[in-house]
Amino acid sequence: MKLRTDFKGLKYFLLKSKALRLYREYLKEVYKIPRPDLRDEYITELRTEFSKTKNVENEKKWDYLLAEGRQKLPLIKEMINRII
Repeated sequence: MKLRTDFKGLKYFLLKSKALRLYREYLKEVYKIPRPDLRDEYITELRTEFSKTKNVENEKKWDYLLAEGRQKLPLIKEMINRII
């Protein structure tokens, strides 16, 4: 029987859940946009940005990306509130 060598640690799953939580927070804000065409454009952009970092394995890089995403969230909220 061969042992698995591709095992991901607990930190990996915690970071992944934080990324998913951040993605959902962004979606909550984007769904407040009343114009469907503009909302769809933002959702597409959001998916693209998050999918770019989908295969990141380095935990420090993940920490950095999550921190950057948390910093940008208030700016996105402010921008969307101006649109509404």
